[in-house]
Amino acid sequence: MDLIKAMELFEELKQRINEHGDYLRESEYRTRVLLIDPLLRMLGWNVEDFDCVEIEFRTSQSVQERADYVLKNDESKVAIVEAKRLGTVMSSTERRQAKEYADYADASQCVLTDGAKWMLYDLDQGRNPDKMKPKVEFDIENDVPEQLILYSLTLWQQWFTSEVGYSSVSNLFLGSGVGNSQSETNRATNEQQKRQQPDNSPEDSDNWCSFESELYPQRTKPTELKIGDSPGKTVTSWTAAIHNVVVWLADEEILSASDCPIGTETYTFIGSEAVNPNGNRFRSPQTLSNGLILQRGYVNTIAQWQKLRQLLKQPEKQRQINPSQIRVFYKPTEKAKRSKS
Repeated sequence: MDLIKAMELFEELKQRINEHGDYLRESEYRTRVLLIDPLLRMLGWNVEDFDCVEIEFRTSQSVQERADYVLKNDESKVAIVEAKRLGTVMSSTERRQAKEYADYADASQCVLTDGAKWMLYDLDQGRNPDKMKPKVEFDIENDVPEQLILYSLTLWQQWFTSEVGYSSVSNLFLGSGVGNSQSETNRATNEQQKRQQPDNSPEDSDNWCSFESELYPQRTKPTELKIGDSPGKTVTSWTAAIHNVVVWLADEEILSASDCPIGTETYTFIGSEAVNPNGNRFRSPQTLSNGLILQRGYVNTIAQWQKLRQLLKQPEKQRQINPSQIRVFYKPTEKAKRSKS
């Protein structure tokens, strides 16, 4: 697996979730096409190749009972992947469904995913859906790239071949005694990362954008958020940077109910209640420390930046925090770099 391309894909998937979450939460099909299929392909599972992946595998006489994906090694079905739309809460019901599909396919592994959270279950370790614990799990929204690469490799198609085998990779990443293999893998990942780093570091770079700016630089990727003299915080998208600022403003009691609702005619970005102007409830509400509610699924990042900037530019807010003190370090995206070359 090309670790550079893997990191780029995880960043792209994370951006899709952050910026188009509402769109993806409406449909399992959209989640599969935009989040799940790309990751399966990167892991070596060609969803267009029937000999590699069987889609909509019928598990009973009912046309409704179908496993979304069956991963195959030669003639053997090695795992099933049960897909849900983004944001689905995985309960024992979903685990039972995945386990039953795996039983029918005679596969010892089953995967549950909503495109962001991935959970791999080894059925040889237990088949009670109420007690099943994932052997491996990762979260594209919240885990760092190194973790995503390491744990997603447990689903790499090459590990399921007779030359390597599933047990080898599970030992490698789950600490079952394969010498220094994990540290060697970490070193390889770190070396790949170092080659990606730009020559300039945040300390000696001009690539900082503050909320003094009407808009953040387009076709760039933020990596660090700094508020005042506080230590920098890692961020992976402009949406994440904005939401971290909102959380800080609430913690410092700079943001209050009198400032709300903040948003557009269509969406409420921050409110005292989790309700949009049209009466629809927030899709991904996050309750802040002061009781206000942030809609994390709000997808118009530009509008969020501008609305938050307007708030921070108010004289009473500037007496508490100057917009120029909230800064985000950014880099050009890989797509922008390629367009220049």
